Amino acid sequence: MGPSTEVDGSNREWVDPQVVFSSLGTLQEMAKFQRTQQHDVELKIFYADLTAYCAMIRAHSSYICSGPGRNDVVSRIARHLESVLTCSTLLDTETPAGHRLRDLTSSWEEVGTSSAPDAKLAFLGTLLNFGDAGQRDGFIATLSALEDEIRSSYTEEASARLANDLAPMRKAREPSYAVCEAAQSIFDALLACKECVCNPSHELCARLGLGTYRPSSSDKSDDEPDNDVYFRMLLSNGQDLQPARIRSVRATTVQWSLGDEASQKSRKPQPRPMKVKRLCEPMTKMRTMAAYRLELKVARNQLFKLQSVRDDLDLDKTKDPVSLRQLLGEGSRTFTERTRRILAVILSYTVLHLQDTNWLPPAWGSSNIFFFRTATSAIPLRPFIHIPIADPGPGLVNGNHDHDDGGSDDLDPDDFDPDDLDPDDFVQHQCPNLVTLAIMLMEVYFMTPFEFLVKRFGDDHADTDRSSGALRYIDALVVFQACKREIPENSQFHYAIDRCLDPTVWENEDGMKLDHDTLSSKIYSQVVLPLETELSQAYSSIPIDDLDRFAQSIDFSNWDQAVAKAPAPPNPPTMLTLDQLHLPFSTRTSRGPSPVLEPSSPFTYLPIPSSSNIVQPYDEYSAPRLFDDEVPSAYQTPQSQTSYRKWKAQYQAVYEKFIPFENDFTALPPVKVAILDSGLDLNHPDIADRHKGIRSKYNLLDEGRPKAVHDRIGHGTFVTSVLLDYAPDSHVHVAKIADSNTPPSPSAIAKAILHAVDVWKVDIITMSFGFPTSSAPSYKELEASLKHAYSRDVLLFAAASNNGGRLGRSFPAREPTVIAVHSTDTSGNRSSFSPTPVAEDINLATVGESVRGAWPVHLLDHAPSPSPPPAFSYDSSWTLHKSGTSFATPILAGIAAFLLTYARIHLTTEQATALRSHRRMQAVLRRLAEKGPGGYRHEKRDGYYFVDISLYEDSLFGKDKAFIDATLGDLLK
Repeated sequence: MGPSTEVDGSNREWVDPQVVFSSLGTLQEMAKFQRTQQHDVELKIFYADLTAYCAMIRAHSSYICSGPGRNDVVSRIARHLESVLTCSTLLDTETPAGHRLRDLTSSWEEVGTSSAPDAKLAFLGTLLNFGDAGQRDGFIATLSALEDEIRSSYTEEASARLANDLAPMRKAREPSYAVCEAAQSIFDALLACKECVCNPSHELCARLGLGTYRPSSSDKSDDEPDNDVYFRMLLSNGQDLQPARIRSVRATTVQWSLGDEASQKSRKPQPRPMKVKRLCEPMTKMRTMAAYRLELKVARNQLFKLQSVRDDLDLDKTKDPVSLRQLLGEGSRTFTERTRRILAVILSYTVLHLQDTNWLPPAWGSSNIFFFRTATSAIPLRPFIHIPIADPGPGLVNGNHDHDDGGSDDLDPDDFDPDDLDPDDFVQHQCPNLVTLAIMLMEVYFMTPFEFLVKRFGDDHADTDRSSGALRYIDALVVFQACKREIPENSQFHYAIDRCLDPTVWENEDGMKLDHDTLSSKIYSQVVLPLETELSQAYSSIPIDDLDRFAQSIDFSNWDQAVAKAPAPPNPPTMLTLDQLHLPFSTRTSRGPSPVLEPSSPFTYLPIPSSSNIVQPYDEYSAPRLFDDEVPSAYQTPQSQTSYRKWKAQYQAVYEKFIPFENDFTALPPVKVAILDSGLDLNHPDIADRHKGIRSKYNLLDEGRPKAVHDRIGHGTFVTSVLLDYAPDSHVHVAKIADSNTPPSPSAIAKAILHAVDVWKVDIITMSFGFPTSSAPSYKELEASLKHAYSRDVLLFAAASNNGGRLGRSFPAREPTVIAVHSTDTSGNRSSFSPTPVAEDINLATVGESVRGAWPVHLLDHAPSPSPPPAFSYDSSWTLHKSGTSFATPILAGIAAFLLTYARIHLTTEQATALRSHRRMQAVLRRLAEKGPGGYRHEKRDGYYFVDISLYEDSLFGKDKAFIDATLGDLLK
């Protein structure tokens, strides 16, 4: 069809839809790259919007290609994309639109092979020009209108499917701004009835539950009004802690029921509310009703008591609450990435809902935020703010003069002498609550109390009490300027803190504080929304509209696990010996029976599953193990760490050159890899950022929870992150086969292998563990499963062992069906812990020293202290450097996955299939060890074939692509 052909009754230029969708993908890649290189927040937001709209329009491709009027909308999309082209060859009006967009894609592909970001930025400057801020907004607005038009023409079924696919991209509904008014009315009502005639006298305090207070998270029953606001509270008169729920009634009109008269008569009569004159009276009465909570409501500025109901908070009132300040002092042992992000959202909502109310005192902070234990000693992620119910003084709200109610009229201007005013007192922020929020976001991000951050980044001699508004603001600015380089600029933590501390954001044109409604709307758009959007993008399973209930299901004291229910009465304590705990041999007694450990001993142990997965007893000479660090201090030097990062970067340059960026494998099957290890920390930021690569999970240790693969020792998380570093486009399947440094029985491992082969149908299995002997119980089952995988052309990689010259390779690495992986440094020199090469065998090795990988946050041992470690970036990246054949194994498996991916993209189908053969993959890996001329006689180093990939000319992938393909073709015949 020519460019002038009439389509759909109109004489329009025809454009190939596939070209347009391809150019949208190109623009999406360009926007994602530009966003990572920008320092300007507004530009970051623009490129984020551009990325999202390109993705959403591309998601409509199947409908546009088959729906009515497709040419019209495709042509308009094409013309809109062309409006930002600047390159003269792309602007040639004689060239049809489809060709111009195709040229845009090919131009980007040419520069995309460059590893220098500056070169890419410079090249993009010659291709595209989005203009000034107004033009950028117009470009996004047109894309939005096109996307709305396409979506609105969907059938109901297609719309439902699309809504499900794009759910993570949609924003949660904007919250109600009535919470602030309701919270203040409750404070006023409590204040009005705080006086009492008790003997001895007491002081009334309240702890207000914090949260998003979204309607779906509201603490109400189905038959209660939706337009009222419900607050959870803990009241105290100095003696008792009384749970309560208070409802702020917003309805002001009488509503008549029009139901059937008979049904009205049959309803259970409800007791009338009782007006509360002194709050201590119902609280005293509730002492005899320990399992109940007070039900209160505020109507017409008065407090009323309703009929009490059973309390469902399950609080242990005998234990003291834990402040956020205390939890911050515990650092990484308490917080996970998920709890940090959830807590940040809840704290931002706290300021949104309670700003300009008496619930936020002038010097509030992490010491005012409390968490309460349950009967099972869990600490749900359910924060309360503690505040005494007291009159703040005339004309004062939140410690500031209320300019709207004329409170300042109570102050005599003659009391002030202009000469006595310190100019530094005017270094103020119009919204001190936002300064506090910025401080708390920094505390949560670094998991360190603010006074420690001040001593580190600000004034070493500063007093711990910096309650003055001016001093707190100055401290916050100084600390943020010093440590913001440790917070990624594309993080919404960075953006939210920066906005909170910028006073101009919260002022009108006259430099005065914004009015309440405008301020609330701006707090939501500038602080709350970015934080909750980032949370939903990182954890799509977390419901933002129901975040309060979700957060309360998390046990803050147990590293992000679910809150446990109250246990049944315990059985007699189980006695475990050191042998049953499988501790290292050096910790056991040399003579006599193993000592008995009481359950109260300072050892952590796990219940042994009552199935075939039970860990068999092993002696020292047959016990299996995971091959991680042997002598950590000998390998984790700064020089070795730098060398590893450089070596990995050289490999990644090869990967980026030959594997298309973000290959979605629409036409090619992805490479599938199974990891048999100790599980995975799914909340780790390095894993969460690449969660799409994790396709399946299987827990061999607990058949009742087959999807629960939480990593308790870190080994599996580390191995998985390393595999993803070297095979980022692979689909990873995680099989949890260990909960300690001792794997389970060989029969359980055999079951995991069979599952990976027959159910997941993987291409590669990696195993970073081994047995020193094949005489272990049920090893024959493991051997049979390996043969089954081999017969299905599944590539098996296993760690050779860390025993150096004392022992040979471990099992299963010693099996002929498995590729054993030895360890070297980045120069190919044999690691001292790597076993001796086997004569007349192919001894493959790759880097296994100072390998960097993700480590679960709760297992890191560098909790912040009054003298924090000098490298904050170490804390914020949650990674470690470790050495062992355990970590050379996922690297070599990742290289094998790269080779399979390369073959599927660049070679024939027959050659790609042949590469799955154990023998041919070994031959290709061995060829990668050859450097320079002279053939295979020069390829061994220290008895190993050192597998190394780079763009150096001596390396295979540093040569011409035709030579690479011909070489691989010869090896795969």
